[in-house]
Parts: sequence; C-alpha cells; structure tokens
Amino acid sequence: MYLHEFRRDANLAGAALPALVHVSTPSYSGTHTEGFHAAVKAVADTLAEGGPRERLVNVLPGMASPADLRYLKEVLDDFGLPGVLLPDYSETLDGPRGRPTSAFPPAARRSRR
Repeated sequence: MYLHEFRRDANLAGAALPALVHVSTPSYSGTHTEGFHAAVKAVADTLAEGGPRERLVNVLPGMASPADLRYLKEVLDDFGLPGVLLPDYSETLDGPRGRPTSAFPPAARRSRR
C-alpha cells in the first residue's frame, strides 16, 4: 500500500522514481536468511528482463561476506567466465569506518570538561 501511495504522490509531483522493489519480510515468520533470500528473489522477479541469451554465469551466492563475493568474482575470472552476482555488495559494504563520531555534539563535549 505504501509503495502505491508513494508512486502516486511522486507521479503527481512529477518526480522521476528509481525502480522500487516490494519485499514482504514479516518479523513474525522466518529468519533473517529467509528474508535475505526473499529480497533477492523479489529483485530478480521485479527487475529481470528477457533478452537474447548471453554466454555468462548468473551466481546467486546467498549471504556471503564482501570478501567472499570478491573471491567468487576472482574464481569466475580465473575460469574466463563472465558472470553476474546478485546481489554484489563486494565493493560497497567493506570499506573503512569513516571518521570517528561522538555521542555528544562538540558544544556539549566542551561544557562537560
């Protein structure tokens, strides 16, 4: 319902929307793994398009670490196989932490000294 309302309101405002994928993952049934697989299936069902056959390997690796995904891509490359991983978060979820943060804003830290 929320996606339908969001799309309707965005269309009325003239906004261009990215592809939106609905995934039902209720917290009262299943596990996080089942929710992950449901999300991957929903992405494939919603966004996959037909077309001419290509010579490549589709890999649905399940819940794997970013390092494991990079290794799978390396194995595909070693065998000379072009491939697509879904999902492929190997370059986005394995970066540095970023700058340090504090629970208190700078002004509050000064006043506590």
